[in-house]
Amino acid sequence: MEGPPVTAFCGLTPAKPAIRALSLFVCLTCVASYAAAQEVRFRWAFGAVTGSGAARHFAPITDEMTLYSGDELKLFISPGCPCFIYVLHQDQTGEFTVLFPAGGSFGDAPPPIGSMHYIPPAQAWLRLDEAGGTERVYLIASTTRLTPLERLLTANPSTPTQVAPAREIVVELARLQKDHTAHNWSERPVTMGGQVRGDRGVDSAHPDIARSATEITGSAPFFSRVFIIDHR
Repeated sequence: MEGPPVTAFCGLTPAKPAIRALSLFVCLTCVASYAAAQEVRFRWAFGAVTGSGAARHFAPITDEMTLYSGDELKLFISPGCPCFIYVLHQDQTGEFTVLFPAGGSFGDAPPPIGSMHYIPPAQAWLRLDEAGGTERVYLIASTTRLTPLERLLTANPSTPTQVAPAREIVVELARLQKDHTAHNWSERPVTMGGQVRGDRGVDSAHPDIARSATEITGSAPFFSRVFIIDHR
């Protein structure tokens, strides 16, 4: 069986054997319901297809993980509260690109609760190219909309995929981390078999990652987590 389609990353041409080195910077900003103003809740999955030949397999991405050129990545997000979702790519040089919402089209209304978002969409996966380096995924959730971060991510409206200088974004992320402290968080596996529509997997090594989603819930107004990928 042929492998999955490979999605263009950061404006590069799709369906090439490899795309530029990849990291994702994931930000989830949740505006909690009025009845539970401090609660942040979302489901998510982040995994890789790694290995070679008959040993090629799917593996969830952990806090620290080593991956190799040619490995493929995919992300799934489903808000459990009204969530403004931000997915950013930071390459091995530190530069950022907006992956979600598409083209940096931030809107006043968040995605509907329970909506399912695959990054990249449908059956496509992101593939690591030959340029290694340290890759990072930052996961952030907040009960308030992070408008200063949005402004940095739309610093050049004429080219929405181009954001402010990386150092400005890093400074803003550090400020958010300093100003907020996460606590009382729980993470548990969830069953989504009845909610997943169809089988988005292409083969046994490329499953529908929504089926391995976990739910993160907390009573604090801010959550952050860092995933480090050693890309070799």
